[in-house]
Amino acid sequence: MRGETWHGARQWPVTDRVETCHLGPGGELGPEPAEPSEVDYVVDYACRTGQNTRYGRLQVRNVQDYYDDWSEMAAGRLRFEAEPLERDLAIAGHPLMTLHLASDQRDACVFAYLEDVAPDGTTHYVTEGMLRALHRNVSAPSPTYATAWPPRNFTRAEARPLTPGETVELRFAMLPTAWKFPKGHRVALSIAGADRDNFALWPYGRPGHWRLRLGGADASRLELPVL
Repeated sequence: MRGETWHGARQWPVTDRVETCHLGPGGELGPEPAEPSEVDYVVDYACRTGQNTRYGRLQVRNVQDYYDDWSEMAAGRLRFEAEPLERDLAIAGHPLMTLHLASDQRDACVFAYLEDVAPDGTTHYVTEGMLRALHRNVSAPSPTYATAWPPRNFTRAEARPLTPGETVELRFAMLPTAWKFPKGHRVALSIAGADRDNFALWPYGRPGHWRLRLGGADASRLELPVL
């Protein structure tokens, strides 16, 4: 994407090389974890992604210009940005999120968005991932279906409500993509607890107060599949 060229591969994942971006307390994305800290976030149920999305196409809308106003969607999200790139950065596959999160509610819907920020501030949507905290348990890998992300079966037996105030690990994949971040651009990540345009709000009527742990042994991080 952006390069508008096709490439072939003989395997999936395409690459086993990972570049890790650690979430920092000042809203930075860095190559090394910071000192242990926490950041608070009150979920904003006004967060949205608009109608011109992949979900609009699934609903048989005639969507032709995807995410063309992404910079307008930033309000109400927790946001992290890396330094400008010193070289082009190409990724292909599933970016992986690891968040160490506590909430004052017994469930949470977590949305994570990977973004490309140009030097002039123009922001492009790259991909997204989401996980309902109730389904955070990782299942045994299938013997017949290989994945590049933590497998889950989403059964009632595996469901685990949150204990308010207790920190848990949420590890989930973003939807696969192939994207080139040009030199001088910034890799950015935004996190929300709602997308009112496309998903039900949950816990309904009770937006959570989250505490996200950063740095140290509980480093929340983004892992990029780098070519």
